[in-house]
This record gives sequence, C-alpha cells and structure tokens, in this order.
Amino acid sequence: MQRSPHTLKRGDIRTQTDAGSYGRGLRYFQQGSVSALRAQAIDTNRVVLHSVVQGSGSRVYEQEIHIDGLMTGAIDVHGDCSCPVGFNCKHVVAACLAYQAEPLTDQDQPASQALSWLDAFTRGDTASSPIEGEFIAYLLQATDQPGVLEVRFVVTRPLKRGGLGKGRPVQLYQFTDSYQNPRYAREEDREIGRLIGAQPGQHWRHHTLGGELGALALRRIIHSGRGFWQALDGPPLRPGEARELLLQWQTEANGDARLCVEIRPPALPLRTQPPLYLDSARGEVGLLRGDALSEAQWALLLEAPTVPAAEVEAFSRQLVTALPDTPLPPPRPLEVEQLPAAAPVPLLRLSGEQSPDGQAFHQMRLRFAYHGHALPALPAEPLSTLSEDD
Repeated sequence: MQRSPHTLKRGDIRTQTDAGSYGRGLRYFQQGSVSALRAQAIDTNRVVLHSVVQGSGSRVYEQEIHIDGLMTGAIDVHGDCSCPVGFNCKHVVAACLAYQAEPLTDQDQPASQALSWLDAFTRGDTASSPIEGEFIAYLLQATDQPGVLEVRFVVTRPLKRGGLGKGRPVQLYQFTDSYQNPRYAREEDREIGRLIGAQPGQHWRHHTLGGELGALALRRIIHSGRGFWQALDGPPLRPGEARELLLQWQTEANGDARLCVEIRPPALPLRTQPPLYLDSARGEVGLLRGDALSEAQWALLLEAPTVPAAEVEAFSRQLVTALPDTPLPPPRPLEVEQLPAAAPVPLLRLSGEQSPDGQAFHQMRLRFAYHGHALPALPAEPLSTLSEDD
C-alpha cells in the first residue's frame, strides 16, 4: 500500500457534484457510513475506488468511482452508484472523502502495452485496444424515416462488477471540435464524428446515418466495439455476414399491391450506400447482397407506395419497359418474349418543313429495326423491352 502521488482535496470533490449532494455526503462520511473502501491504482494518474455506503435506514449502496488527474492535479471524478441517483451522488461524495482522508491504494501494475499488441497480432485482427476508463458509446435507434438510424453519444466506463455505467450524454461538437480534447475521446471517435457531421441535413443535437458517409461511419462504429442498440445494457453490436435481399409484391385483399423488402434471416434494411442491415435480435450489422441500386433508388424502394389495383397492370408494363434490367419485379407477372439476336436494319427518315417566314428546316431521323420493332439510335441501351404495340 502506498500513497497516491497527488493529495486529493475536498475542493476537488466539491466541484464534481452539486452542493446538496456534497453536504449530505460529508455528513455520511463524518458519521462513518463508508465501509469496505478499496482503492486500486490504474497508473500514476488514475485510481479506482470500490466502496459500500450505508444509506437511509437499512439500505446499503455500492460504488465504483474513477478518479483521474492525481498526477497532473486536473481532477475528474466519475462515480457510479447503485442508488436511484446513480452518478456522482452523496454516496460517491462520502466514499471520495474517505479516500481523501487516507488515500491508500493497491499498487497493481498496469497492463503491458506490448503484450496487448501481441494478443491482437496473434488473433490476426485490427480490433480496437481494450477499453479502459471513460469512453464514448454510440447508441443507435430507429427513426420515423424507413431505414434511417439516429445515433446518440454517451460517455461511460466499464464497471468492476461487470457491465457499463449509466453514463452521461455528450454532443458531437464536444469531441470533434479542434479546441476541445476530452480524455474520453479517441482519435477514432473524432474520425467517426467528422464522418457523421459531414452528412447533409444534420442537426446539431440530432444525428442520423445514411448514404455513403453514413455507411462508412456505421462500419467504423461497429468495428470500434462501442456501438449499441438503443441502450448500454446489452452486448455491443458486431459485424455480420452478408445477407440476401429479396424484393417481392404482396397482393392485398382489395387487389392493391404492396412492395415487401425482405432480408433473410430477417433484419432491418438501412438507407445506406452500399445497403446495410441491422439485426437487433442477433446484434449484427452487415452488407446486403443483391443487384446494384443507386442511392436514390434504394431510398425510394424503402418508401415505395402501395400500387392501387386499377394501376397494377399499367405500373407493371411501364416498369418492365422503362427498366428492363431492374432487380425490382413487376407487381403483376407479364409474359415477356426474348427475341433472338439479329442484324439491325437501319431506318433513315428524311423530312423537311418551312417556317411562316419562308425558312426551310431539314430533319434526319435514324432508327433500327429488329424483328419488326423500330428502336431509336440514341440513347444506346444494351437491353430494351417493348410493348407489342410498339
């Protein structure tokens, strides 16, 4: 057991909480309500306290408290407690005051950086280094827009008893602003934050993930091991295998056709480019396999309207003629005859017109005939689908 290199002052503790919590915590300390206090040195600048404080009546609460800045003097206290308040409460204050009165620590050796590197090298991956101290967790949740995720940022830390602390929310600018350099933010977080902030249409308090930048940011979040679905009480999201994307129409009882975007196994399709999925049940995020779609087409697919029964036939014909190679099937199957290859027969039409002022205009129109059907020369299309009437 040895003394911490910096003497923690009561003023340091007072600035980390409100006046009411400090006053009540001071009384708890003076009454001897703190028991089982143990301090563990992480390094020369950080210490972790584990304690038990007798609350009102017979209630007993446990604390895990991280104190940074013992070497530099820039004290930061992050205390989690099992009481209803949960963070930097009066019980945390009492435990800190007990430590301040007798700052003894178990001098544990910090983990070897070289051995941590060797573990990663042995696994053959580039996973992020083990999480120690405070870090940014990314909380993902669905929005009212189909396929669009909202991301929130919470600063938390691992608890000795397992799991993560309740954490506190932060805004994007607080860890991406070049004038701020919080200890909880890594360079990886700043890179992710810049990708999120560079997306069009972002609000300073609400951030979503979409398009190419959203896909890149989401993949970086998942790779960091600090992405969570809705809350911190579950395991972090992980990369998943590519899954098949199926597009099919469902006919309603009244004859209307509704497009179904299905993923096997089932998952939430995301409006990113390339298209990704999120499986909240399995905690996985991965790539969707399927024919290439533009970013605009994919977004429109996720918001496809119901086709009224009276328009299903016309909709199907226009779809197969306008987009002959689209992965989107028609809501009503149509009989399509594939014509064999044949040498095109050029059709040249010359015409002329005269304006009211006597000016002559001459026109030339070039088309090509295939099996009795005339196709325009431009734009050149590798595949054309025509109605029998064309």
